[in-house]
Amino acid sequence: MFSKYAVAAMLTLTGAAISMPANAVPTLRLTQRANIVTVADNSLNDSSTLPGVVSFAGPVGNFPVTTSTGLTKPILGSAAHPSIEVLSARVSSPFSNAVIKIAFSDTDFSSPGPTITLPSLIGRTTTGSIRHQTFASLSNSLFSTDILISDSGVMGPGGFLLSDYATISMQRDYSLTTIVTVTHGASSINSSFNATVEISEPTLISLTTLSGLLFIAGFSAQRRQRRRR
Repeated sequence: MFSKYAVAAMLTLTGAAISMPANAVPTLRLTQRANIVTVADNSLNDSSTLPGVVSFAGPVGNFPVTTSTGLTKPILGSAAHPSIEVLSARVSSPFSNAVIKIAFSDTDFSSPGPTITLPSLIGRTTTGSIRHQTFASLSNSLFSTDILISDSGVMGPGGFLLSDYATISMQRDYSLTTIVTVTHGASSINSSFNATVEISEPTLISLTTLSGLLFIAGFSAQRRQRRRR
């Protein structure tokens, strides 16, 4: 239900004229063993025509992916207030110990000061297990993982919600990457999730954060704080 709200919000912006820097190409990457599907924004495999929205549906190895969508600037957040999110309607596999990794990455975020605090959040449900990791990189390159922001550890089966944040030194342009690893065992079939890492605008709250707050009524949130330099 959460993804439906996000899709509706995206559709309201289809008529807007939005421009992106030529060097910023947000990319979704899905990996299942040797099977890798890479979808860059506005590439052939991207089912969305909106800049900053990268969407894919189809098989990745033995995982049918109903829909997996990455959201970033300019449609969500900005260079100074990044918000990168991955919405997955459902991934499923009938095979034992099947693992799929869904990664979304964007570059050219700018730091307003010597340190920044980056919150991350993931929630929804799985019949197997899910692990959520978020990274920043001063190399400002896609899928670089040299600065760990958060690591949920293994969650599931069942419903889950985890919020985490870290304060890190960041004094020049950087990239952000969020990675969700889904594992299905012999009896597990479906998993769906919504994950984000962001610095919210002072007066705004993202769809993922808002939906995550609704989960608190049904699931207990685990909170951890780390400080890294």
